[in-house]
Amino acid sequence: MKGDRHTMKSLILTTQDARELDKLGGLTITKPIKPAPRYIEGASFSREADCADIWHLVGQDGNRLGAGDGVADVFASPVEVSDVVFIREPWYRLKNPQGGESERVILAADSVVQPEQAAYKWASPVSMPQDAARRFARVKSIEPAYGENVTPAWLIELVAITKEEATAEDVSNLVVELAVSANLFKLVTEKII
Repeated sequence: MKGDRHTMKSLILTTQDARELDKLGGLTITKPIKPAPRYIEGASFSREADCADIWHLVGQDGNRLGAGDGVADVFASPVEVSDVVFIREPWYRLKNPQGGESERVILAADSVVQPEQAAYKWASPVSMPQDAARRFARVKSIEPAYGENVTPAWLIELVAITKEEATAEDVSNLVVELAVSANLFKLVTEKII
């Protein structure tokens, strides 16, 4: 998929979270809501009816809050329910004995060496390419956590899936996108001709 415009979504996990996803087969993680809304008494989050990843802050009266109330107009969640994601985690690309980089990688969650004993420095999960991923998950649920004494965050429930399941799902989504594009092209060309 390198160079392809269609890429699977990703989520960054700590080494411990990646291990727990494997061990438990699922995990609930938190990701900060950006921009973080200030607390407004009685306000709560409400999902946009026709767009699963768009949320609004709603006042006690049921009206949407926005810039005039000192909060953003919309909040976009990083993923949607049923999204398939690859997991970005601390990683290291092995060196090729003949020189240059190898295709082989080590993931910190798979390492049996204690961090202080490692002979190499783990790379940031942000830089981890999709082709190095070994862990994949499906988003089971996503809800915002918001309250007076709560740091606003997305609660994302993940279920571990295999690479094969993730790849099949990703290809299936690409086929649907291509079919929709083909139908749009057909409609446009019929109108032109």
